[in-house]
Amino acid sequence: MAVIVTESLKDPALLRKIPGRELKRYMLPLNDGPVEITELDIPRPAAHDACLQLAAALRPEGYYAQLQDAHIMYVVFPHTISVVRRADPTSEAAAQRVGTLFSIPLAQMDFLRMFTTPYPNAPTPTR
Repeated sequence: MAVIVTESLKDPALLRKIPGRELKRYMLPLNDGPVEITELDIPRPAAHDACLQLAAALRPEGYYAQLQDAHIMYVVFPHTISVVRRADPTSEAAAQRVGTLFSIPLAQMDFLRMFTTPYPNAPTPTR
């Protein structure tokens, strides 16, 4: 599954080009206001391509996208992809260091908890 902040994309039309199907869209409070979250079901063979497309399409700071299954998470930053493995604090710390280069608050990068709770430090999403 991929979780993408629509406003993080230089061109939101990219969402139609990523292989997979849309699962849902909803609003979530983030930073200075609500943002639209798009969740996509991306087939495993298309994950690499989707990561590369997102890495090229993200705004230069403040956002990331994530693709994950039960054991591995690809955290996509502008022009960079980090891998976080479930229950591996070292991989989480490495991804967090990368995220700080893009001005992402540490509180928004609780990647290990995201394996069980999609938004561990955010208010409940509004629909």
